[in-house]
Amino acid sequence: MAAISRDDAIAALLSKGFRARCSSKKNDHIRYYYYDREGRQTRFFIFFSRGSGYHTVPDNLQGRALCTSGLEKKSEIQGLFQCPVGREEYEELIRQYQGSI
Repeated sequence: MAAISRDDAIAALLSKGFRARCSSKKNDHIRYYYYDREGRQTRFFIFFSRGSGYHTVPDNLQGRALCTSGLEKKSEIQGLFQCPVGREEYEELIRQYQGSI
């Protein structure tokens, strides 16, 4: 998979209805982004390291995002991070793979 800018991926997720959730641990370097539907948090999320050494989303994290995002194909994760997959299309993919949101 191609390297994707972390900031670009986060901006794409926020534009699709994901919302940042802070960890309860103090000084945690992980930030979680949960998908919100109709103002409610769903079980689907993606996390990123906020460390200064992580300016791109590494391949292993893109693969891990498959498990937590409700998607099944790596190309769909890349589409989610790079904007070709919109909010409605993402919800349709979740329904297709998971049955419900």
